Amino acid sequence: MNQIIHVSSMNDSETGSSSSSVEKNSFTSEDKLKSSEFRCRITFVRSHLWTWILILLCLIFILISLLIGFLIITIRSQQNSSSLCLSVDCITASAEMLTSMNSEIDPCIDFYEYSCGGWIRTNSMSDDESRADTYSVIRNQMSEKLKLLLEEPITEADNEAIRKVKNFYLSCVDTKLIEQRAERPLLDLLDQEFGGWSLIGRETEKLTTMDWVTMMGILRQYNNEIIIGHNVGPNDANSSLYSIKIYPGGLGMSSSDFYLNKSSKNYQSYRQLMIKTVNLLMQPSSSSNQNQHQHQHQQLQSNETIQRIHTDIDDILEFETRLANISSMFEKTGGAAYQRMPVNKLAKLVPKINWQKYFELTIPQPLNDTESIGIFGFDYFLDVQDITQTVPERIIKNYLLWRFVMNRIKNLDQRFENILEDYYRDQYGTKSIPARWKKCIDFVNGNLGTAVSALYVRKYFDLESKQKAEEMIKNIKKEFMLILDEVEWMDDETRNDAKKKAEMMEEHIGFPDYILDPVLLDKDFDHLEFENSTYFENVVGYLRNSTKKSQGKLSSVDDRTKWTVMPSVVNAQYHRFRNLMSFPAAILQSPFFNKNYPPALNYGAIGSVIGHELTHGFDSNGRHHDQFGNQRLWWHPNTVDRFIKKSSCMIMQYNNYTVKIHGETLNANGLLTLGENIADNGGVKQSYRAFRRSQQQRPNEFYLPGLNMTHDQLFFLKFAQSWCQIMTDEGMIDALKTWRHSLGKFRVIGTLSNFAEFSKAYKCQPGTPMNPREKCSVW
Repeated sequence: MNQIIHVSSMNDSETGSSSSSVEKNSFTSEDKLKSSEFRCRITFVRSHLWTWILILLCLIFILISLLIGFLIITIRSQQNSSSLCLSVDCITASAEMLTSMNSEIDPCIDFYEYSCGGWIRTNSMSDDESRADTYSVIRNQMSEKLKLLLEEPITEADNEAIRKVKNFYLSCVDTKLIEQRAERPLLDLLDQEFGGWSLIGRETEKLTTMDWVTMMGILRQYNNEIIIGHNVGPNDANSSLYSIKIYPGGLGMSSSDFYLNKSSKNYQSYRQLMIKTVNLLMQPSSSSNQNQHQHQHQQLQSNETIQRIHTDIDDILEFETRLANISSMFEKTGGAAYQRMPVNKLAKLVPKINWQKYFELTIPQPLNDTESIGIFGFDYFLDVQDITQTVPERIIKNYLLWRFVMNRIKNLDQRFENILEDYYRDQYGTKSIPARWKKCIDFVNGNLGTAVSALYVRKYFDLESKQKAEEMIKNIKKEFMLILDEVEWMDDETRNDAKKKAEMMEEHIGFPDYILDPVLLDKDFDHLEFENSTYFENVVGYLRNSTKKSQGKLSSVDDRTKWTVMPSVVNAQYHRFRNLMSFPAAILQSPFFNKNYPPALNYGAIGSVIGHELTHGFDSNGRHHDQFGNQRLWWHPNTVDRFIKKSSCMIMQYNNYTVKIHGETLNANGLLTLGENIADNGGVKQSYRAFRRSQQQRPNEFYLPGLNMTHDQLFFLKFAQSWCQIMTDEGMIDALKTWRHSLGKFRVIGTLSNFAEFSKAYKCQPGTPMNPREKCSVW
């Protein structure tokens, strides 16, 4: 408008002013031209004005749109941020999971490498380990904690049990005194109990007149199961009572296969350990009395003596190789045919073994001839009878004492640790033996666990963890009950009995309350005495006392409340004779469990372990025991047949897994590992279902920062990372031959490739390695 006014005023000045009306009302041609020009200018100006207005409006609209978009993004970002778990525990878990992964791998091709590739690259075994995995990491952390607790000085506040366990630990780490005493404690024990050992040139009339069954019985008092293994455990027909069970004894090497090739590294290193041990026992140490051992030292220098020792050792190995041959089937199948018979019938069928004498030495109360005994692998004992009739008794006794000595040299001075280090290097691929304090922790924690657990629980255990674990167990049990309704291969009668068993299955979680009561805890240690200056005697004294206590249960009733796994031990267990699951305090910690984790992590890790132990009640071994733990045939024969068929699928699946070591392809043993594989597969399924049901109640569950994953994907990733594992070649060979668990890799790919929900979560196409068209499923 200013421009128009401005133009009009300019026109007025140019035309001048006139007072004449004619001039005001009449238009000349020039005036018309000027008027037309004026209108054109106004139209031009108005046209440009609207253009600029439209441009301005467009700019304003764009700016407003950008602002709205920015606000939407900001709001959404804030919403996403609020759904992330940003606690220290979650951030730590996220970082650990990310660094453990190898995201360059397609999860549908190899989920183990995808989940654990980073962990395998960034973790290493300590020199004293043949493997490293999640369990060993937690165990090492536990050892450090227990070390601090046991090294605290004994005070007046410590009750008797705590004093005793600390004294034992102090005696174990007193290397100065152990070095001073050298081999003397072992030689004294050999002389006192057996009259020496002919292999090292110490032979008295007591040794000469002692028969091999008597020697074997005495050795059993020190918890040695050599040639014949036996224990006093729950009775098959009535698990509230105890009975004797016998089975093949163990071997010096971990697998019977290692005896097949005399030139193999395993066989030769075992032979060298025997030679080195004999040499050390026949030579005085620098701290020993030189005069006392001088004659042994001189004996060792003669070629005749050396030849005699080597011949004796080869005779021992030949005898043990024959034992390995007759026990190999028991080892490879993980069991043997089972039957029961009274002692007098066993004595008639296997008369060359003096069973009466053996049981008189091993059972601390009179045994009736009609006492029923459980026997695993009856044919083995027939073979033992035949072999021992063809081998000179001197060789048998030398073998028995060698096995005892092999177990006890680990309690002697550094010289013996050095030769054990060489042996373990060849057998398991370790570079050194554990530091002495680690071995001491392992012993006291594994054998004096209630007192050690009391220290640990008071210092470290969070009671809220126990409550959360109880809730998870309850939820997982519910899912198993639903699965029982869904399985088509089980008849209704067996299904109903299975439900009863699942309902009655008990749990031990965290720790027993009594260990926090000093008076009750002291009762566990009434029969034990330890001095802080006699480590070797403390060990053998404990072995004798604990063996006597366990063998003395024969006439007693089983205390079903007694814990079978110590709270400070990193493990979980199902006890089929009690229908009982145990989840001790030590396993209820990161990375398996954390009360502050999102449910996907807890259910993926400890939840799968809970489901694993629950499934053991219904696997290839657990199915033989009812809800009370009694062994009986409670499954319908047709259901048994269908179970065996489904199990056979899993046996074949795991048999086909291989590893290549030193250019040789080795297969997994699907039969030996069957029970554990069934438990792995069932456990992850139950836990996943319980997790999904929990999500229905908590739809807005937190995610982990940095991991762009769904909750389902996190569940399976956490499960897989629970089994990340590295091993030495030697350790892997040993595991393939002797472990009842599959290797970590096979536990992951075997379990998840059978589970359709995994393939759905990671969008794995049918026919890919992790989503095979043919799957195996039992539970």
